[in-house]
Amino acid sequence: MLLSAVLILMCYKAYDIINKELFSISSKANNNLEEITLRKLIANDVLKANRVETTSNGFSCVDTSFVVNYIFEDSLLIRSNSHSDTFKYVKLESTFWVDTNRVLISGVIVNKFELVLEKNGKQLIIVQEKNTASEAYMNL
Repeated sequence: MLLSAVLILMCYKAYDIINKELFSISSKANNNLEEITLRKLIANDVLKANRVETTSNGFSCVDTSFVVNYIFEDSLLIRSNSHSDTFKYVKLESTFWVDTNRVLISGVIVNKFELVLEKNGKQLIIVQEKNTASEAYMNL
């Protein structure tokens, strides 16, 4: 009977360890999926857009048929177009450029930006470039 109790206790402890490890792996996978999704959405929106503009609280990808706004809130990055996506990232820094000049005001068409975001102590750096056609400046 004592041997059975020890075996049951060992099985329970092994189950507990495996369950904790599985939760840890699942959590890491979800974080990686969110990072990959955010990177793909930004790249896709910038690629499809006619121009990328700075805003007072983020940036916008603008085309004749759509506008996608990326808004930085306290601890969130909100992607807003016909529906909203929310990413739990804190903005540490955002830098926008026109050619080689850094942009500090809103409402400017930029051709490169760098976002430094953080989640759970892990930094995420996103650098995206957009070659803007001259037509984008004419349609303002």
